[in-house]
Amino acid sequence: MGNEGAINRFIRLFNETYDDDTHRKVANILGKIIVNKQQHLQVISSLKPKLKHKFNNKNTFNLDEEFYKLLWKCAQNLTYPEFYTAWHHQETPIQTSTPTPQSNLWQKLWQYLNRPIF
Repeated sequence: MGNEGAINRFIRLFNETYDDDTHRKVANILGKIIVNKQQHLQVISSLKPKLKHKFNNKNTFNLDEEFYKLLWKCAQNLTYPEFYTAWHHQETPIQTSTPTPQSNLWQKLWQYLNRPIF
């Protein structure tokens, strides 16, 4: 999409400022312009350091509503493994193609637990 440059600038602005009002505005704008999986992954991995900084400095976990909405939007548009990988900056590639038997572990467990007893 054509928003990559804007997304990168907003992420940089978010990470380079300490102003809460700017953080709210940037989170709100990012929530409106990110549309694909790669952009969601980029936002998650790029904004986590600022989240850690806010938590360490204030000893509270009090984030702006816009930031929560942005994280929630990203979480809704990614699979759990994708979100986890982006959040923890793991270097292993994110699998988005054909699932392997291991990636279907939770589905198989659910089927096993809900199988007929008789």
